[in-house]
Amino acid sequence: MLLVKECETTYTNVLEIDRESISRLARELSLDESRFYKNVKRLNHAEFKKMSVYGLFTMDAGLLVGLIQMITTYVIVLLQFALSDQTTKKTTLSE
Repeated sequence: MLLVKECETTYTNVLEIDRESISRLARELSLDESRFYKNVKRLNHAEFKKMSVYGLFTMDAGLLVGLIQMITTYVIVLLQFALSDQTTKKTTLSE
């Protein structure tokens, strides 16, 4: 869980750096500054990739939310089966 949080923080920081580079490129800059921000933007797009687990899924905040969703759904289904089984046992015992 800690790894997922750190990955999400890294993704957020990279996106923030990219946005800042774009906003600074919109201003009038010296040639060196302009090249610097263009290179930062280029490197973010070329080198940065989200961490994935064997290409099956990415390690980000969506992973944690998806796991919680899946576990919650599974528990609800199990409870429904358990409750329906109890009600059928009670009705057959009362008859």
